Amino acid sequence: MLRYVMPVVIGLVYVGLNSLVPEPHRRRLNALVVTGAGAAYISGGGFGLWELAFCALLVVVGYAGLTSYTL
Repeated sequence: MLRYVMPVVIGLVYVGLNSLVPEPHRRRLNALVVTGAGAAYISGGGFGLWELAFCALLVVVGYAGLTSYTL
């Protein structure tokens, strides 16, 4: 039961804390969080080039998110 409830609680805490950040900075913060989440998937080569490609993709999406509300 706890393994289903805790991700929801953590998500709600993140949304609650994120709502305290003013809007121009919130978009930049979320872009950096997405980019950092992509780096978390680098596991020392377990997935080979796929993990590097995924990380590179999230860097591009994070960079584009600095100026675009859509991304």
